[in-house]
Amino acid sequence: MNTRTFCLIGWLAAASLCNAQSPSAAASPGEPRSWRQLIQQWPKAGAEFEAAGDQAADAGRYAEAVTRYEAWRDMPGSAAEQKALATIKLAQLAEAQFEIDQARTAYLQALSMVPPAGGVAHEIRLRIEDGYRRQGDLPALVKVWQNHLQSHGDDPEAGLLLANALTDLRRPEEGVPWPHHAGPTATTAANTLHLKAALAARRAGQVKEELAALQAAFEAESDPLARLDLVGGLGMASALTGQLPELIAGFRAKAHTEADGWRYAVYLAEIQRGAGNAAGAQEELARAFGPRSRDVLFLTEAWRLSYDQRNTAERARLARLLAQIAPGTAREIELVSALLRNNENAEALQGLRANEDTLSADPLQWHDALLEAGATGLGEITIGLLESCRARQPADWRLRFLLAEARLQTGDFAAAEKLFRDGSGRRRYCPTRRSGG
Repeated sequence: MNTRTFCLIGWLAAASLCNAQSPSAAASPGEPRSWRQLIQQWPKAGAEFEAAGDQAADAGRYAEAVTRYEAWRDMPGSAAEQKALATIKLAQLAEAQFEIDQARTAYLQALSMVPPAGGVAHEIRLRIEDGYRRQGDLPALVKVWQNHLQSHGDDPEAGLLLANALTDLRRPEEGVPWPHHAGPTATTAANTLHLKAALAARRAGQVKEELAALQAAFEAESDPLARLDLVGGLGMASALTGQLPELIAGFRAKAHTEADGWRYAVYLAEIQRGAGNAAGAQEELARAFGPRSRDVLFLTEAWRLSYDQRNTAERARLARLLAQIAPGTAREIELVSALLRNNENAEALQGLRANEDTLSADPLQWHDALLEAGATGLGEITIGLLESCRARQPADWRLRFLLAEARLQTGDFAAAEKLFRDGSGRRRYCPTRRSGG
């Protein structure tokens, strides 16, 4: 009996059990009653497959757990996130049985099932990274992210992980799809098409086509900050095709002839920064200085330069200005991080506490800032903040994950392990092994 046949029998059995326990809405005339009831009971049947798989995994009956999780994963109409969660549990079962290659394959399958910007994708990437790095297999990790990006170019975090792995291997010259940052953003549908064309050309090694697409995107873009994000790739493609002098000359001419031409000095600073020429970037910024010194575009480029130069005092100053002039969660997170880096811990803690509501709403975007706070000796305070958030949202797996990391930073390994293995919520990823099972 193949897996599909088994799964169908399981769905029917679960639906029959649910029908026996509770009434369902009457079927409409001419509609098969059993089919309508089956459709209605699928969510409950899925929960039963998951619970049965958890129970079998906890007891060490791995073969049975695999069967249950596969049935949960393969149910018709199941959401991509449900399929991903089931696949993650299958990966962890493989790890428990030391089937490392099978676990790695399952994690990558799960990553391809969910949107790259979501919290589930973030945790899957962390698990993939951890598995390869614990084995000391950096060459294989590089290959994994390179292969993943070939078919998932919209996954900027994977690009950053690849860059980190290449740097650790001392092979930064191989590069990643977008330099210096996660990737440019577009404010129009047409520009999205230009960017996709540029990325496709980059993967195919067609530098001239990439440059043409980036030039079209830059000219079509009206948002100065989005243009700033495009300039890095535009400068690199121009340099590779020998057209960088023409690009610089064109920007200088527009700086003198166009309204708000001072912005082209900022774009030129970004090109210099991308080339690693900090002095040249500062010189270009000086041309845009003066009445524009509190403009968001100018401050953003100045902040990027301070970040590259590890000038923590200037980074904190600029982060304060940006948070005041263009407030938003991303600005608040950067301000907290900059303050911590500059040893202004008291103000950083004020920022964390003032943003408790945004932390609860989207915890994972605060991940790096919380780790930085823990690394500066503020772990117990961040634990208290996370506990407060979790008291209001006890079922939020993201808060549990961050709290476990904070516990690890303070050396409370028992509490961290309990949080990682907490199976009270639906998103329980770590089946435990009981002795004597």
